[in-house]
Parts: sequence; structure tokens; C-alpha cells
Amino acid sequence: MIRACARLLPLLAFAACATTTAGGGAPDATKAPAAAPPPAAAPAARSDSPLPPAGALTSAGMCPGSTDPTYGYTKENAIAVGGDWLAGPARAREYLQGLAGPDGQRIAFHRNGSSPFGDAILDEYQLSYDGAPKPILLYVDEYHYRELVAPVGLRCQRPIRLTRPEKGTSGLGN
Repeated sequence: MIRACARLLPLLAFAACATTTAGGGAPDATKAPAAAPPPAAAPAARSDSPLPPAGALTSAGMCPGSTDPTYGYTKENAIAVGGDWLAGPARAREYLQGLAGPDGQRIAFHRNGSSPFGDAILDEYQLSYDGAPKPILLYVDEYHYRELVAPVGLRCQRPIRLTRPEKGTSGLGN
């Protein structure tokens, strides 16, 4: 489906391909109210989890975890993936598909829409995973780039394969 969507105009592809799961499965069709950011203290990882605790620097080149509880959870501190209107949607999906729940659970996400904020347009994504008390809202900025990390309460299931795009500007620091 992604290959077919990539052939559509970027704006149509963005709307048509916005719902997915990190594992490539079917999207979660439930629409529960979004939860506030998880608490700043990351939950302890299960001893049988192959991934390090959420918020910890992961091994084998996987992304570090943010220590800032607002990273990604507020418009003022959106996740800056860069790429502008053309490459930004694919970069946002690549980032989100690399995330996992605190115990390594697969993430399902859906793009709720976008809105202008400052000198950018932010996309709002709703995430859920098995065991999450409520869906999580994350804000993604496709017009700025900064080092990508996992938001508090989440972790990376694989390395994030995004680098600074040729176009775009530097966003606020995280």
C-alpha cells in the first residue's frame, strides 16, 4: 500500500497513508480521548524485554531517549523530522515506525491532522500500544530538523535512519 500511496501527489499521499502501525499491520480504529504525556519517570522494563528501559540510551546505534517530558508532547517542543511538505510525511512515518512502547510493544499511529504553529505546520499523531491506558498525542514538525530521540515513556525498536535533510531549518533544541 505504501508503494501505491507514494505515487500519489504528496498532499494526497500524506492524507491517504497517514494511518499505519509500526509493524505494518492494520490501524487501530478506536478513537478514545488522548492521554496526557506519560510521567517523567520511565516505567521499569520487564526483565524479559529485549530492549533497554524507556529513556535510556539504546545499544547498537538505536536512538537515545529524551529526558524532557515535553519533547513531542507539546507544540512548543515538537519532534522535528525535517523534509518540508514533500519529504516530511515519509520522514514522519519513518520516525514513528521506529518507536515502541515502554516494554517494546508495537505502536499503532494515526495522523489526526495539521495546524500552523509559528513558522511551521505541525502534524498531530495519535499513538497507542497494548497496555497503554489512553492514546498518546505527539506533535511532529516537518519543516525543521534536530537530533531525533524517543519521547519520554517510549523507546526505539530499531535505529532511526533519518539524517539532516538538505532542505529545512534547524528547530529549537530539545
